[in-house]
Order: sequence, then structure tokens, then C-alpha cells
Amino acid sequence: MQIQKTSRLLFSDLAAGGHSDKEYRLQLLADGERGAAVAAQYGRRGAALTSGYLTTGAGWSKTVVVMTPAQAQAAYDRKLNEKLSDGYVADAPATPASAPTEVSTASSGVENAGEPPCELLTEVDERAALLLVESPDYWMQCKEKGHRLEIRKRGSRVDGINRKGQVVPLPPDLATEAQSLPLDSLLTDGEAIGEEAIAFDLLEADGDLRAKPYWFRFSEFLAILARVTETNGLGHIRPVQTWFTIEQKREGLRLLRESRAEGAVFKRIDAPFRPGRNGQHFKFKFIKSLTAKILPKNTKDAAKGHNSVALGLLNSAGEWVEVGHASAIGKGDLPIGGLVEVRYLYGFGSKQAPKLVQARVLCLRTDQTDADCSLDQAQFHQGQGY
Repeated sequence: MQIQKTSRLLFSDLAAGGHSDKEYRLQLLADGERGAAVAAQYGRRGAALTSGYLTTGAGWSKTVVVMTPAQAQAAYDRKLNEKLSDGYVADAPATPASAPTEVSTASSGVENAGEPPCELLTEVDERAALLLVESPDYWMQCKEKGHRLEIRKRGSRVDGINRKGQVVPLPPDLATEAQSLPLDSLLTDGEAIGEEAIAFDLLEADGDLRAKPYWFRFSEFLAILARVTETNGLGHIRPVQTWFTIEQKREGLRLLRESRAEGAVFKRIDAPFRPGRNGQHFKFKFIKSLTAKILPKNTKDAAKGHNSVALGLLNSAGEWVEVGHASAIGKGDLPIGGLVEVRYLYGFGSKQAPKLVQARVLCLRTDQTDADCSLDQAQFHQGQGY
């Protein structure tokens, strides 16, 4: 489906001493054969936005809801007027998208037999991270706080691809910028934060680069961006911040800690692209976080209101284990069964009754699946059964 109309709405009460600085985006999508739909993204301005689709009523869906053109226009107008009445202000008038962007629940065709389409990182502790800093075989990068996003260009068509390998809509300005890159065929891997795409790998550039070593793929991407910057400049696509030498990595790690970044990533420079969690690349997180599932509360906890949610993780037997509650203040009504990114202080307990301490919901994760909610993500005190 192509974007026919788009709106960006902003709300902020910071000047009045409040804490809200939000945005809400709408896209009216249409296709003569497949009908129409309304995509929406919302969240704190400048952060990763939660994406979904409007229903014909006032509901919300994680998957595309196909409507008639009249129903989609009505849903778009209804949500737009609702947000304006809530105090949101239009950032710009609704205009046709500057570049066609497709949205589909279908596969993008980049899945890999039982594996996610992208490479995943193996988490390490501080001791291992310091050894990687001192190794000339690894570059270090900033661990970003966005959602996984691949950008695929085929001629004049540009698609976004999420962590599940599904085609997702791109913000119009980002799609236009990707379309301007001087290649007929392109596939980047990275993360999306708001309207910005932060790329850390190049898988295709008028040819398949997956078998090339990582240093070649990333260097080729930097060269492409440099050529474009000399002519038109770029405002929505940038490479991830990277430190190459041992001395640079030492200083970079210090800067990342001081800036309270989420963590550091270490990429083996001679590694070809291999999908899944394959032990080639690593992450060291300064702040503990994980993906969990929202479980139904028991009767006693449900009476406490909506300021917290019950969290579940999958154990090795494939069973959901409740690991405590997380604060959800300011996150609205989070759906039972939804997946959330959670920050926590530490974990304790046994394998049968693990608990997270001072857990707080950061955001919904519509780009992950139940399999990502493994109990193995959690870091527990030594001597507590783990």
C-alpha cells in the first residue's frame, strides 16, 4: 500500500513545568486492489516510536487492518481530530508522501530458515568487554536505543524491514532520503530512532556483500554516505558511532559511560554476515534491560490499578514464569500479552521463583516475538540459583 496522506502531531507541556514531550504520526495507506489502512506511531519525541494500525472503530492493532477507502479516511480523520482535541498541534499540514512506501504483513523475503533475518548480539560481562577493547580484531560501536530496521532499495522502491523480517512503513522523509542513495540495489541493517535510521551494516550494494568481512561492508557504507554528503547531504540516515583502534576504544568506552549510553557493541572485523545469534559480535550493557511479556495480574494485584504490570519470561521448558512487576507510570494502558522492554536493577531468587528488582517499563516492543523473552536474558546475583 502507498502512503496517500500523512500527519505529524506534537504535544509538550515542558514549558509549563510538565513532563510530556510526545508525538503522534498518522499515515493513510491505499491500494486499488488491496483496499486501505491507517498506520500510526506514537511515543516520546526523539525516541523509538511504537507502531501499529487503527481499526474501523477506536481500536489499535499490531497487524494491518484492511478497510474500504471510506472507512480508512474516517478512521484517519477521527484519530486526527481526537489528538487535536487532546492538545496536540500539527507539526506540518497533511501532505501526500514524498516517496511511495509499502506496508504489508507478508514476509519481506529475507528470513533465514528458523533464524531472524538479522544478526543478533551475544551479551558479555565487563571483564569480557575490557578484553574486547584491547583486541585489534574488534571495532567498538555505541549501542543505540531504537528498534531494529533494515532499509531495502530496489530501483525506485524503498521498504523498511523489521526484526521479524516483515515489511513496515518508513517515515516519508527517511524513505525519500534512502531513495536518493546512488545505487539501484541496497540493503542496510541498523536501528530506527524517531525519523532517523542509524546503520551499522551494509548487506547489499548493487550486489550481495554478506560473504565479505565486516570491515569491508561497513567501510563501503561509509564511502557511499561520504559521496552523497558531498552533493546533497543527509539528515535522516547516519552510520553508528564507531571506534576502530585500541586507543580509540578505550576513550570511547569512557565517553559512553559518561553520557549514560545503554552500552557498547563489539564487531569482529573479519566476520561475514551470519543471521541469528552466532557468537561473532557482542554487547556490553551498562544498564540492565530485557524483553518480557505482560501477564494477567492476580485479583489482589489487579486492584492496585494500572501503574504496574506483571512480567513473564520463558524458562528452558518453554513455560512462562512470572518474575515480578514493573512500574508502568506514564505508559498508558499496556495490553495483556504485549511485549515490553524493561529496565531493572538486578535479579534474585531461584530458577523456580526468579524476581526482578526495581523494574520499569521503557516501551512496547512490537518488533520482537515470545521467543525473545527468554529467562536467559536476566542477570542474577551469584549464589542465587543461576
